[in-house]
Amino acid sequence: MKATSSFGICFTRDAAVNILTTYYDVDYVVDLNDHRSRTSFVLLMNGGLVAWGSWKQPCCSSSTTEAEYIVRATVTKEVIWLHRLLGSLGFSQGASTNIFSDNQS
Repeated sequence: MKATSSFGICFTRDAAVNILTTYYDVDYVVDLNDHRSRTSFVLLMNGGLVAWGSWKQPCCSSSTTEAEYIVRATVTKEVIWLHRLLGSLGFSQGASTNIFSDNQS
């Protein structure tokens, strides 16, 4: 910890510098008792973690593609909310947020 005390996240009012990036993953039917998939995501700004989440999806998906659509919609809502919050704080987002996943569907 002592060696990293000077590390941090740099926020500026320059939209070109404050770049949001999102990664997400879904584990299809992780629990055989209730047949729900697990969703996880991280949202980074300038390479630093600003939001994350992991939970079971509220419904049963019939395929991995459906589970991926559910998590993509949820993560997109988080990104929109964070865009609005940052805009109200003076950190407007000039560029789109990249959302990455490892799906094959």
